[in-house]
Amino acid sequence: MPSQPQRNSRQKPTRPSAAPRSRSAFMLLAVVSAAVLTAACATTPSNQPVWRASASVDPITSVSRCVVSPPDTDGRGAYSRTGYLYPFVENNSELGLLVGVSSGGPVRMPPGDIVWRVDAEPHRTLRAAQTPSMGASGFDIDTSAMSPEVRQSLEASMAASAGMMSSIQNGITAVDGAEAEEMLAEMRGGSALIYRAASASQNLGLTSSSTQAVGRYTSDGHEPFPLDESFENALAQCGL
Repeated sequence: MPSQPQRNSRQKPTRPSAAPRSRSAFMLLAVVSAAVLTAACATTPSNQPVWRASASVDPITSVSRCVVSPPDTDGRGAYSRTGYLYPFVENNSELGLLVGVSSGGPVRMPPGDIVWRVDAEPHRTLRAAQTPSMGASGFDIDTSAMSPEVRQSLEASMAASAGMMSSIQNGITAVDGAEAEEMLAEMRGGSALIYRAASASQNLGLTSSSTQAVGRYTSDGHEPFPLDESFENALAQCGL
């Protein structure tokens, strides 16, 4: 019998497994989720002031900043941690008064929108897109030929884009101007502050324990940030 032609014994190259890529994507998602879901900073020893002032001057731009915040503390000093959110009040030489929430640690994740409440006052929602930005927006568009409606819509879109970029770059969600003044007045007249990332809790469907994760985390669970004497002392150090 005639011999059968031999088939090519070479195997088709196998596609690399997608598992490592999937794991990497999952780990990245987990890190981002941690920054969003952990809505407050950790403990402060009872014998330490809750709020502290920290001042700095940029050696290049000469912009001066004094920030009031409740950092984590231990026997060696104050610090902040990646994946935790910290309320702050800032006196900025270029932007003026800022009030909001900042992520901590060396890797700053954008907090997204924040829900915020002092005592029994009506709650506020701080929008990431409204975060103030420093310097020019980077857009140079001739709007002279546009109708007032189109110009207004474009300017609003540009402002929101600049706000989101500032939130992402700086790892904060904050307000300035009149709203910041109102928020600071509420804090000075109040006794307790709570907040969380808006996306950290489901508003519909099954209830979630993350809804109660507001304020600061202590060994006894979550509790409001006290707006106590240390808050006023730190504000005074920042000239507020």
